[in-house]
This record gives sequence, structure tokens and C-alpha cells, in this order.
Amino acid sequence: MIFADTSALFALFNPNDEFHNSAKEWFKNQRPKLVLTDYIVDELLALAISRTNKEFALTISKRIRDLAGIKKIAEEDFYKAWEIFDRYQDKDWSLTDCTSYVFMERSGIKKAFAFDPHFDQFGSVLRVPIL
Repeated sequence: MIFADTSALFALFNPNDEFHNSAKEWFKNQRPKLVLTDYIVDELLALAISRTNKEFALTISKRIRDLAGIKKIAEEDFYKAWEIFDRYQDKDWSLTDCTSYVFMERSGIKKAFAFDPHFDQFGSVLRVPIL
């Protein structure tokens, strides 16, 4: 199982994204079983609206349901992520980044489909595709 981050999903769906070709090629070749959280869905749809428009966000909303398993961030994961967010003042990790890290650790997931370099900073995650 591979965790799917906003950065890679947005690139996969948006032909104008700088990483679109890399995301599309990797996804086509790997056919991975993806999992993501409700926080990623929220961030992805907000990004789609802000960078394109609501119509594009609705297209992603429909496609994402068939593409990956979506898990809710548990309350205990939320509070642990919030602690990490506050503790690592030298990192510019978003709260969503922190929830992703906590979820991956708890779930034993070691790979992330992501273009966000924050995943490299976690130290326990292999980011794919490798560019």
C-alpha cells in the first residue's frame, strides 16, 4: 500500500502541473494500491479550486473515490499530529503533512506517492516516483 499525497494527486489530474508527466507515467507503470486521508481530500479539493476552478475540483472529487481508499484521521492521530506541528518549529510542515506522517507511522506505510519534499524530512518515508 502506498500513501497518496496532495502534490502527486494534483499532478496526476492536472495536465498543466509541472510533475504531471512524471505522475502519469509512474501511476500507469505501477498501478499502485493507494490510500489517503480525509485531510488529503480536503487539501486536494481546496488546491484544485484555488489553482483552477470548482468544475475541475468536482472532476477530481469524482475520480478520487475510485482511485484510492480514503481513511479518516482518528482523533488521537489528530492530537499527535498537532503536537508534532508545534514541536518542530524549524520545519514548515503543514498540519496536513503532520497528519499524513502520523497516519503512515501508525499504519506501517513506508512509501508515499508525493512530490512534496516534506516527506523526505520525515526520515521514515520513501517518496515515489524518484525524480
